[in-house]
Amino acid sequence: MTRPHAGDLRVDAEDGCAVDDWDAIAQGTPGLACTVSHEAILSSLAMGPPLVFRTEVMCQNVLSLDEPVSPLAWSSCADPARTIRGAERLH
Repeated sequence: MTRPHAGDLRVDAEDGCAVDDWDAIAQGTPGLACTVSHEAILSSLAMGPPLVFRTEVMCQNVLSLDEPVSPLAWSSCADPARTIRGAERLH
């Protein structure tokens, strides 16, 4: 016999969300602004590896905590206008 449940009480952020999506962070951190400050979240986001942030703050499952390059660091280095001298040779 199975018992009906009152609701879905999951507290994890949606898969595929951006790591800096505050709605997703709030979904994974129900204590946001009550027991966990915005400053603590921002500090964790800035200082820790993104996959650790996803597991510890956003309550998401990740395949591995070891990645060779941080996706946030990689995206912050983007140069779509190719302003880096010599970049035209790469394409």
